Amino acid sequence: MNYWRLVSSRSWLARKLYTAASEKAMKAVLKVAAPMRNSLYSKLSALGATGGTVLRALNDFIMEGKRIRKDELSCCIKQLRKYHHYQHSLDIIDWIEKRKMQFSLVDHAIRLDLIAKTKGIGAAEDYLSSFPPNAHNLLAYGALLNCYCNNLIKDEALALFNKMDKLKLINNTLPFNNLMCMYVRLGEPQKSYVHMNDIGGVESVTEELANDSEDKCTWTTYSNLAAIYVKAGLFEKAEVCLKKLERDKMPHQCEAYHFLISLYSGTSNRAEVYQVWEALKFSFFLYYQHELSYYGLGTC
Repeated sequence: MNYWRLVSSRSWLARKLYTAASEKAMKAVLKVAAPMRNSLYSKLSALGATGGTVLRALNDFIMEGKRIRKDELSCCIKQLRKYHHYQHSLDIIDWIEKRKMQFSLVDHAIRLDLIAKTKGIGAAEDYLSSFPPNAHNLLAYGALLNCYCNNLIKDEALALFNKMDKLKLINNTLPFNNLMCMYVRLGEPQKSYVHMNDIGGVESVTEELANDSEDKCTWTTYSNLAAIYVKAGLFEKAEVCLKKLERDKMPHQCEAYHFLISLYSGTSNRAEVYQVWEALKFSFFLYYQHELSYYGLGTC
C-alpha cells in the first residue's frame, strides 16, 4: 500500500466514501479502516514505543470495563503483522488461546508463521507436529511452505510441496507461486517449471492468479515468469511478459528498470535494452542528477 498517497489524499478518500456505489462497499471500507482508529489497536501498536507487554495491555483494557472481541483481536493481529510486530502478534494469539476464545485452523496457521519469524523454522516445525489431526491441512502446510520459501530452504520446501501434492492438499495457486518466487530468488528460475512438471504448469498458475484477481498478479509474478521464459529460451513469450510489465505494472523504482534491462539483454534484444535505458534516464534524471552530484558520483 502506498501510505504517502493515503495520507495526502485524505480529502479524496472522504469524497470517495460519500459517493460509494453501495452501502455494502461503504461498510467494507470502514471495516478495513476500523482497526486503525480502534482504541485497543492504538494501545497494542504503541507497545513498541512504550515498552509494555501485550498481556498487561489486554488485561488493563478489560479492567477498564471494556469488552474484547475475537474479531477485534484478529484485526489487530493483521495490522501488527503488516508492520512486522511479530512478537506482539504472537503474544495476542497466545492470549486468545489462554482465554479459551474460539481458536480456528486459520489461527493455528498464523501462529505457525509467527513462531517461524520470532523463534525460527525449527520451532515452527515442532509446533506443526503438535497440531491436532484436523489441523494438518492446506493452511498449516501452506504456512510452513511459505516460511521455507521465504527463507530459501529449498530441499525442505520441495519435500513439503511434494507431500502436499501427494495428500491432494494443493487446491489453489499459492504453493506454486511460493516455489516460483523461491527459485527466482535463488537464481534458478528454470527449476520452478522442472518441479512443476513444465512451463505450461507455471503459465496455468499465473493465468489462474490473474483470473482470480488481477491484483494477485503483481510485478513479482510477471517478472518471475519472464525470467523463467528467458532461462528456457522462450524469448518471444518473455518479451510479451516484459511488455505487460512496462505497460501495466511498472513500479517507479530504478531497480525495476535495471531488472528489465537485464532480462531484455537475456533475449538479445538490443533495441529494447536501449529503450528501457532511455526511459530510466528520463524518469530518474532529475532525481539522480541531484543525488549523485551531492555525493560526487557518476551516473545511475
